[in-house]
Amino acid sequence: APTNAALRALFPAGTPDANIIGALNTPALFPASTVRGLVVYHILGVRAFTPNFPTTETAVPTLLNGAIATHPGVRLMATFTGPFVTAATVKGAANATASNVLINPTPNPAGSSDQHFTNGVLHKIDQVLRPQ
Repeated sequence: APTNAALRALFPAGTPDANIIGALNTPALFPASTVRGLVVYHILGVRAFTPNFPTTETAVPTLLNGAIATHPGVRLMATFTGPFVTAATVKGAANATASNVLINPTPNPAGSSDQHFTNGVLHKIDQVLRPQ
């Protein structure tokens, strides 16, 4: 999930939060289908723990692939130092650079960015992923 700072980066610097929230709630600027597409593009169809991320950039489908079967999905990659994940990235199809998965400073074998929930695993990222 993109951090608040990642969402703010979509708007000009210094835009007040109230204006950002207002813009995101304006269908003419952000139609519901666009918002839904962005949300499902940030969701993988499987639990993704950082220790299981590939060590080379690898295409992984997102829930957007359910609507657009030919979409390339996102590209995941992790860097390991010994058994620990020390860096991880995810890149959207239209992002110029990969987004960093925000790793806690103290690595642990379970994956230091993995936040476990009943219905999945949450990773914070520093960019909004762009599908096109």
